[in-house]
Amino acid sequence: MDGTWGLFTDLPYEIFEQKIKLSQTHNAIINLINDEVDIILSARKMSAEEKGYAAEVAVNLIETPIALDALIFVEHPDNRIKSLTSSQIQDIYKGKIKKWKDVGGNDTPITPYVRNQNSGSQEIFETLVLPNEQIPEDFPEDQTITGMMLLLSRVQSDINGLGYTVFYYKENIIRDLCDVRTLSVNGIYPDKNTIKSRKYPYTSEVYVSIRSDLDKSSMAYKIYELLQTSAGKRMINESGYVAN
Repeated sequence: MDGTWGLFTDLPYEIFEQKIKLSQTHNAIINLINDEVDIILSARKMSAEEKGYAAEVAVNLIETPIALDALIFVEHPDNRIKSLTSSQIQDIYKGKIKKWKDVGGNDTPITPYVRNQNSGSQEIFETLVLPNEQIPEDFPEDQTITGMMLLLSRVQSDINGLGYTVFYYKENIIRDLCDVRTLSVNGIYPDKNTIKSRKYPYTSEVYVSIRSDLDKSSMAYKIYELLQTSAGKRMINESGYVAN
């Protein structure tokens, strides 16, 4: 089908489905702690809540950065703003800047969107954009979106909308399925070069994680090791990520 792509394997689908699980970041980490999976790739390290749960069940995870990604901000394609500063983004999400004219745009209200708690992008947003802070308690409930594609679709349909996603998701998964414009931050546009050099201010790491008690003779442990080799870095780059 035009506009879509998939992962092909020689395994029958039923077996493939048993071997590979797709879930949001929080669920992936919990699955690993609960020994329901052997290895995960995630957009962030464990949150404080997840660390607490791991400690309760006496499980240690090894979290190893293997690639770079970035938190990017997106707007409606007809919005004329090309770049925001880090402080402007902070003030928008704190409710201090409410109109596009205050950042060089039209005299219309800004509609900022966020993701739900425990989503990978929301954790990255809170860590990189609002460290040691949270969005206001009176943040509109209907602007908290439970799915990444849904958030991008909402921005696409809202000329005053502002949202965020991760670079890899927009460029390699969504691609041209959703028409939103990526903003520069502090005048720096997020691409593979500015992410690799970490010039883009909201560059983040991607982790491969295993339990510390994983059998070192297992295939999962061999994959964990492979991803840290030069051959693994080539695969990471070919996948669309930026090897760390």
